[in-house]
Amino acid sequence: MAGDIDEETRAYCRQFEGALAHFRHGRIEPARTGFEGCRRIRPDDRAALVFLDRIRLVVASALPDGWDGVWTPNQK
Repeated sequence: MAGDIDEETRAYCRQFEGALAHFRHGRIEPARTGFEGCRRIRPDDRAALVFLDRIRLVVASALPDGWDGVWTPNQK
């Protein structure tokens, strides 16, 4: 229930949602900043770490044309 969620969790959720929206729209630097903020709130956050790794890969190879935010791994 919404009333059972503490303020830190609410802050984390807002931070993650914002970062994810930036990522999906190809706004890579604001996404990186957002996911780094998630890690400051929750240092052990694996989801933010996954997105930070994806951002590192996207930056290394450039955003593909028609980016829609869907992640397709290049290898198994």
